[in-house]
Amino acid sequence: GVLLLLIQFSSILRFFVSDDALQNSKVLTSLLRGSGVRAEFGIKMSAALKIHHLVKNAYDLHPEVSGRDDYTESNVMLNYNKEMGNSEPFGGFVWAWKQYFNGDLLNREGIW
Repeated sequence: GVLLLLIQFSSILRFFVSDDALQNSKVLTSLLRGSGVRAEFGIKMSAALKIHHLVKNAYDLHPEVSGRDDYTESNVMLNYNKEMGNSEPFGGFVWAWKQYFNGDLLNREGIW
């Protein structure tokens, strides 16, 4: 009941706060910003991070070789096979909760 009352109060309060005041105050923004805005931010941040990792991995597999025009798909596959052995341990219940609370689940893994 109390949670519902707080949500209703923040929705009513949002109508009386101007957009300029909301942009200038981080406290008001965090209190009155809707869950839809937070969800959209999380989704966009996660997508941007995943695309960044994808492009970074592609650049790692396709190194720039100056003066060579014969860099082929087989060289890329060779680089891919070399990188297959590089891994880092992750996973598990405790790991997931620890990553969630310190923010690394979104910032490093792109999981929102």
